[in-house]
Amino acid sequence: GLCRLVLEEGEEVLSTICHMYPRHVEEYDGIREWSVSLSCPIAAKMLINKTDKSEYTVSENDDPEPLEDDFEDFDFLLFTKLEDSRDIIFNILNDRDLSIYTRMKRILQFCDGLQNMLDKDRMFDMDELINDAASGDLWDHARDFTLLDDEHKLISYIKDKSVVLYRLERLKSEWEDVLARTAEFNNGGYNIMTSYEKAISGLNSLSHDIILENILHTFIYTYFLGAVYDDMIYAKASMSVFCTLLIDHLYVAECTCRDDGIGMDKYIGVAYRFAKEAEHSDINLNILEEYSEGLFKNAE
Repeated sequence: GLCRLVLEEGEEVLSTICHMYPRHVEEYDGIREWSVSLSCPIAAKMLINKTDKSEYTVSENDDPEPLEDDFEDFDFLLFTKLEDSRDIIFNILNDRDLSIYTRMKRILQFCDGLQNMLDKDRMFDMDELINDAASGDLWDHARDFTLLDDEHKLISYIKDKSVVLYRLERLKSEWEDVLARTAEFNNGGYNIMTSYEKAISGLNSLSHDIILENILHTFIYTYFLGAVYDDMIYAKASMSVFCTLLIDHLYVAECTCRDDGIGMDKYIGVAYRFAKEAEHSDINLNILEEYSEGLFKNAE
């Protein structure tokens, strides 16, 4: 009930892409996963404002539409490991007894271990790692990722790494304004922690941790299983964490460098504008994923 074209002319006037959007589909051998895109303002509002823990449902389709891609060389063994691993990631992410930064740390620790095993052709050993993560035994012997133990260092790190935004293909003119305010914030001598505290205080009663949890869940659900095609397990997880924290940083920059208030409407606006730039361009997704491959684990 929000599209002017549909209201005036009916759904038959829409192209295939417009008819589907903001629904997003990822396909694997025998599996079609549906989600909604953060780049849609209404979808972003729904996703970010959720207070219950995110979950997805699975159903069998006895008369499915054919999948579009040819899955002749599909690595089903790796895919099953990734499915099991994503369930572990969701369990970590839904553990609200831990801070969101601790949950991010554990996700990165887990995916770093998975990547190491895949790189060493030890795919069958992934089961032991999955079991260790499920039982909580993994964290004592995983890579430290101490950056995520220090909020101030992490926020400064994301500020420094936000320079990757200027390498992205430009899609929307309003994105230039977001980039300009981010550059002003990054280079303007602002007290970064004071700015963060002020901006986050305007998010009303919705927990900042839950907001980040919702965004990270959306990115993990959408992209993680795609590692079956390129073996980039850690990069998929790291990109999801990085993009979540980038949205947070962009929001703080907007609040600091504009005088039109703070709050959820602004946060949602930043989130869907970022998603439009990042997710509506394969070039930009590739840039972010390649950049994310070296993030966090080498910053200790």
